[in-house]
Amino acid sequence: MEIELPRNASLAQTNTATRQVENWLRQQPDVVKTFTTVGTTSKSFGLNAPHVAEILVFLTPFRHPREVSTDVFARRAKVKLEEIVAGVKISVSAIDILGLSFSPIEVRLNGPDLDSILAMSEQIQEVMASVPGCVEIVPSVEAGNPEVQVEVDRRRMADYGLTMAQVGLTLQTAFSGNADARFRDGAYEYPIRVALDAFDRRSAEDIRNLTFVNPLGSTVFLKQFAEVRESTAPTRLERRDRLPSVQFSAAVLGRPIGTVAREVRDKVEALRPPTGAHFQFGGDLRRQEQGIGSMGFALWTSLVLVYLIMVALYDNWVYPLVVLLSIPLSVIGAFLALALAGQSLTVFTGLGLLMLIGLVGKNAILVVDFANHLKQQGVSLTQALLQATKMRFRPVLMTNIAMVIGLLPLALSTSAGSAWKVGLAWAIIGGLSSAMFLSLIFVPVVYGLFDNLLVRFGWDKKKVVEFVE
Repeated sequence: MEIELPRNASLAQTNTATRQVENWLRQQPDVVKTFTTVGTTSKSFGLNAPHVAEILVFLTPFRHPREVSTDVFARRAKVKLEEIVAGVKISVSAIDILGLSFSPIEVRLNGPDLDSILAMSEQIQEVMASVPGCVEIVPSVEAGNPEVQVEVDRRRMADYGLTMAQVGLTLQTAFSGNADARFRDGAYEYPIRVALDAFDRRSAEDIRNLTFVNPLGSTVFLKQFAEVRESTAPTRLERRDRLPSVQFSAAVLGRPIGTVAREVRDKVEALRPPTGAHFQFGGDLRRQEQGIGSMGFALWTSLVLVYLIMVALYDNWVYPLVVLLSIPLSVIGAFLALALAGQSLTVFTGLGLLMLIGLVGKNAILVVDFANHLKQQGVSLTQALLQATKMRFRPVLMTNIAMVIGLLPLALSTSAGSAWKVGLAWAIIGGLSSAMFLSLIFVPVVYGLFDNLLVRFGWDKKKVVEFVE
C-alpha cells in the first residue's frame, strides 16, 4: 500500500497520516501485521520523497479464515481509508508468489518531447479508467512537483568575482548541508553538519537574499546576479530507447486480465499520439503472449515428434494420423471444465493442454494397435474395430479415472498459493473426460475411413523386394 500526500507535505505530516492508516489496518481482523516505511517507497529506487510512504500488509490465509480475496480486500481498504484520512492518495497492489509486485497492465508512451507526452497523460488515464475492471492507474511521471529554479547570469556573476563552483557549493551547503567536519570525543567521532537554518530558507525570497563573499571580501546577494522563481517540474525523468517516456500501470479487479488488457490496448491504440510518439504495451499481456508463443512452438514440435515416433512403430504413414486427430477431442472438455470452474486461460492452463497430447493420445493408440493386431489375424475391419473398442474400453476407463481422482485434490484445493494450479488441474480433468468417451467413437470411425482409402488406392499391401543372387 502506497500513501501519497501533496508534494509540499513535510515528513512529519506524512508520518502522521501514515499512523492513521496503520491504526485502521490493525483493527481489521484479517490483518496479521504491517511494515511501514515513511519518506520513500520500493519504486523510488532509493530516492527520498517526504510526501510518500509505503506499508506492507500481511493478511491471514485466504479462506482460512479470510473470506475475501487479496484484491477485493485491498480495494475496499483503499476506498475506506481515502474517506477516513483526508488529503491522501492511496494505491494498492498485491504481491505475487515471488515476493514482487508487478502491474498486470502497462502502457508506455515514448516520444521526442516530454511536455507533449505529459499533456496527453490525463487523456490516456481517462481511456484506461473507462475499461471495466481496470483500476489503480498510476503514471510513472507526473508534472506539478514544486521546485525553486535559480537561473544564473554568468556574465554578471563573473563581474562580482564569483565562480559557478562557488555558487553551487554554497547553495548545496545551505540546503543539503555539509558534513566534512568531524568532532572527536575520545574513541568516538561525530559528524558536524553545517546548513542554513530552516527559518532562513522558507521561501523564494529567502533564497534571493543568500549572501556570497567574493575574493575582495565584499558581500554579494544571489538576487544581484541570478533570477530565482518558483516553478513545477516532473517528479522524475524516464527515457526508453533514448526517448522521453511515461509508463501507466494499472491493476485488474473482477475480470480476466487478458480480456481487460486487450480492451485497454484497443482503446489506447485508437488515440492519436503526439508527432513522433508511439505506444508500447507490457505487463501480463506481453508476458502471456511470449509464454503462449513458446508453448505454441512446443505444441507443434510435440505433435511432429509424436507422429514420427508412431510412424516408426506402425511402419505406416496413415494410421498415426488417426491418433493425432483424436487429440483435439480433449480441447472440448478442457475448455468446458475451465468455464464451469470459473477459471481463465493462463500460461499454466496452457501447460495442462500441452500435457493432454501424451495423456489423450494413448487412448487412441490402444484402440488402433489392437485393431491392427486383429486384422493381421484375419478378422474383418468392422469386427476388428468393434472388438478393439470393446476390449480396450476397460483399461482406458481405469487409467482415466485414476488420473482424474489423482487430480481432484489439486483442482479443489483452496490453500494459499493454490490459485495458479487449479486451472491446470481442471484443464487436464476436462480433457481426459471428454477424450475418454469421444475417442472411443471417433477413433474407430476415422480408422475405418482411412483403411477404406488405403484399400481403394492399393496402399494396404506392403511391397516385398526379393534379391536374387
